[in-house]
Amino acid sequence: MSEMNPNHASRPFPRLAGAVLFAAAIAAAPRAQLPVNFVEKAVASKAVFNEATSMAHADDGRIFVSERNGNIKVIKGDDAVLVHKVATTTDREQGLLKIQVHPGFAAKSFIYAFYLTADKNHHNITRIAIDKDNAVVKVDDIIRLPNLENEGRHNGGGIVFGKDGFLYVSRGNDELGGASNPAGLWTSQKGKVLRFTEDGLPAPGNPHYASGATAEEKSVWARGFRNPWTMSADPISGRILVGDVGDGTESIEDVTSPDPAKDYWYGYGVGGGDGVGTAGGKAIDPIYYHPTGGQGECAIVAEVPYNAAVASNWPAEYKNRIYTADYCGKTIRSVPLNNPAGSINMHTVGNGMVQFYQNSPTKVFLSLGMDGNLYYVSYGTAGKAMMIAYNGPVSTVDPAANSISVRNFVFRMGRSADVEFTVNGTLSLRDAGKAEFSVMGPDGKVRFRNSVHMRGNALRAEGFRPSAAGLYVCKLAWNGDGAERQAYGRLVVLP
Repeated sequence: MSEMNPNHASRPFPRLAGAVLFAAAIAAAPRAQLPVNFVEKAVASKAVFNEATSMAHADDGRIFVSERNGNIKVIKGDDAVLVHKVATTTDREQGLLKIQVHPGFAAKSFIYAFYLTADKNHHNITRIAIDKDNAVVKVDDIIRLPNLENEGRHNGGGIVFGKDGFLYVSRGNDELGGASNPAGLWTSQKGKVLRFTEDGLPAPGNPHYASGATAEEKSVWARGFRNPWTMSADPISGRILVGDVGDGTESIEDVTSPDPAKDYWYGYGVGGGDGVGTAGGKAIDPIYYHPTGGQGECAIVAEVPYNAAVASNWPAEYKNRIYTADYCGKTIRSVPLNNPAGSINMHTVGNGMVQFYQNSPTKVFLSLGMDGNLYYVSYGTAGKAMMIAYNGPVSTVDPAANSISVRNFVFRMGRSADVEFTVNGTLSLRDAGKAEFSVMGPDGKVRFRNSVHMRGNALRAEGFRPSAAGLYVCKLAWNGDGAERQAYGRLVVLP
């Protein structure tokens, strides 16, 4: 990798000092630590990724990974295969920065790619349509972002669909300072969060979406960012979060409903600097932040919201939280999703911060899978796709919920497996032997039906063998106290 300096806090792709130092660092690294009953598993044991920059989870079960060199791959069985390659460059902080899939991927199989063009001129958002066999059907360049300045630093790179159906894109300020800093200007897309339709047009409802405004002004949703490398959306609440890589402070910003009269807290054009309160009340403060360089951290690379309503077998105390990671720091932290008013330092004891995964591998993103587990790919030339899952007992949190929590949420197409699950409802041991479990495909037709039996504190249905990938609905039916009862859940089948 070229022109990468591990001491430059704004750069998400530092260059290693050399193979010998890297090997020594691995040998001396402390043992990784996850909470009790949490495990880390390889998603595709044979797959190796070269500088993976993001992962996208489709609603039909497919998982896509972007590599900095322009490759977009799909995990297939124990390996990963190439779907498409965009023409890009890996100079400085450049390359294929992020991918995202259409929220209705099962119906609209679109992959959106955010990357620098190979001529090193500007960033594109390209939409790639694929079929069920991962063959490319059509490629369209739908968004052209402004030309590059200052040798390609502070690119941003976040791209995510909101609950409103619009496409949010975060663009960095090109590391321009002083009077040249564009982050506070509505007339520039740099240092901004932009909002588009799925076809790449400025989204109605943007602050300057009006006649007379330029196309750049119409697309701006929020202003005042330095290097917003990553962005996440809560599919339940609709909140949009941004991780802004700072010079003295790393921050998590909530851009769900920005005040168009204010910049975000980096304060460009209204006070400058990098810290809470430096903008004299004219900036929007972050919801969380921590000092750059504190506890060995240099650049925030993830801020994943985990809502309690997300289908998952994770215990309640690990939900309603934001999971955050840093490039240099090895700890995955979590902080409350619904935090108190004001800005909270993530390093301050007593603010609800939890060190979820200490000494985890180097990474430049985290993602939340369809199964409610956290995913990432270790960053390097031989990266591995990993899933952080919960394997412990599942408690019943809502006796009236009548839902199923499937323990092994993700299945592989064509492989026989047993479905083990817990019922969040009223099911006695006496009734369990009379219960029937069934799985319905995306078309509503029953694909599997069998009786169940107890195994520990869970129920088990044996012999499920899915023949097609996708998101499935599972149903448990039983007679309890003379009344017919049903509980529903869902599971994902991967290709």
